[in-house]
Amino acid sequence: MFYNKTNLWLITKEPSHIIIQTIQKHIDYSIQIKIAERSKLEDDDEEGQKKLNEQIKAYSKLYDQVDKSGFYSMISKHLTQFYMIKIFIQFWIQIYMK
Repeated sequence: MFYNKTNLWLITKEPSHIIIQTIQKHIDYSIQIKIAERSKLEDDDEEGQKKLNEQIKAYSKLYDQVDKSGFYSMISKHLTQFYMIKIFIQFWIQIYMK
């Protein structure tokens, strides 16, 4: 975890808060994009307004679901697996590049 006050990286044993906060930040950003798209639509474009409102509602539901323990458990497993694959690939690249 990067600590802004000291500009240093800190080791975090349980990064759940950081992972959830990062995902929620990206969901917030996506919602803001949809709101901007909706504001650019003509007032009489009811179909477009409805479609964007449904997308915003879907993002809002995801925001709440990210904070549930089941989601964190699943995402932790995926991130761990991704990290292990990356290490495995780097290991084999080093062996074959010698």
